[in-house]
Amino acid sequence: MLIEILIDGILNFWRNKLRTFLTMLGIIFGVAAVIAMLAIGNGAKLETVRQIELFGATNIIIRPVTLSNEKLEQAIRKLSEGLTVADADYIKEVLPFVANVASSFEMKEAKVKYNSIEPKSNVVGIDENYARVVNLKLAEGRFIDSLDLKNYNRVCVIGPKIRKELFFNEPAIGAVIKIDNQQFSVIGVTEEKLAEKGSASEKKLQIKTRDAETDIYIPISVSQKKFARPVKQGETHSKMLYNGVSELYVEVKSTDCLAFAKNMISSILKRRHFGVDDFEIIVPLEVLEQSKKAVEIFNLVMVLIASLSLIVGGIGIMNIMLATVTERTREIGLRRAIGATAKIILFQFVAEATIISVIGGVIGIFCGLVISYGVSFYTGWSTYTTGGSILLSFSFSVFTGIFFGYYPAYIASTKNIIDALRYE
Repeated sequence: MLIEILIDGILNFWRNKLRTFLTMLGIIFGVAAVIAMLAIGNGAKLETVRQIELFGATNIIIRPVTLSNEKLEQAIRKLSEGLTVADADYIKEVLPFVANVASSFEMKEAKVKYNSIEPKSNVVGIDENYARVVNLKLAEGRFIDSLDLKNYNRVCVIGPKIRKELFFNEPAIGAVIKIDNQQFSVIGVTEEKLAEKGSASEKKLQIKTRDAETDIYIPISVSQKKFARPVKQGETHSKMLYNGVSELYVEVKSTDCLAFAKNMISSILKRRHFGVDDFEIIVPLEVLEQSKKAVEIFNLVMVLIASLSLIVGGIGIMNIMLATVTERTREIGLRRAIGATAKIILFQFVAEATIISVIGGVIGIFCGLVISYGVSFYTGWSTYTTGGSILLSFSFSVFTGIFFGYYPAYIASTKNIIDALRYE
């Protein structure tokens, strides 16, 4: 009986292919939109997690704030020197829950050259703790150590893109490159950091980073000796001379003390900088939680919007089923006359409405997967489709068919047999 009803319903729709397809469009668009929106949201969530893993879940980032000329002069009159290596040393010394502190100084104007090749690169002065705190891995060679800093050794560690551009298949370790016409010996090459290949995750997290694959790391003592010096009162100052470091990475021993550590570090730096608010503190884990909440809200809003298409599709199903019931009134009368019960007629038309929603749901799933892939391919945004999102959208489409198909089916099942047989 069930198989016969389903076959009869499919044949009926096949006789009205265009009308049936137009009825399905709302379901198709709704299911596709739900899957695509959830895929984009899930992809954003995964990207934020990957990016936090790069920064370190227990890390706190401290960066200088650019001051206007007037505020800079006021800060110098208060004897503040901006963010310095001394701040890093003091934080590590006085806070027992701090495991390590790393300093870096970005030399934005530095020019790199090897033979006749001048790659686009970022020259960054770092200390011996930097690689471990920010989770840098070596592909070959070694990192900068405390002896390099103490002895002002002109050595460098290069990123994989720089290695490829400068040396191709030649050995990189031991080669000499020029940074602002000063010779530096290559002692190491870092591994690729796959999650940093695009800027989409950085934009979502609002934590600005460099492309680590084009970094060239040198001892921070060398970078400061060449590019920075203490600022003295009465001099002509520049913003470049104010801060001795570009970033401090503070690694705490546990995520439980991140909030407390942030407050303590802020208090210490304000005191050391004589009340000058010339720094910002970023806790990547906090940004991750904020980003997750934003993604959850995004998913909810997008699913609700996409669900409107399913409701519109359901209304379309109700409309077409009401028309079908009217067209098949004599058929309904004949079925009832030869013994079909009201329940069988009800089930028949609900089944037909469900068939429309099921077929539309399957097509919608395919379209949603294609849209998700297209968004990822053309925009660079990561998308991630889960079985849960497919099941949710498909279940909603089936429910829509049953819900909106029930009323026309009920109308069909309650028709008077005599009136139905007389209907022209």
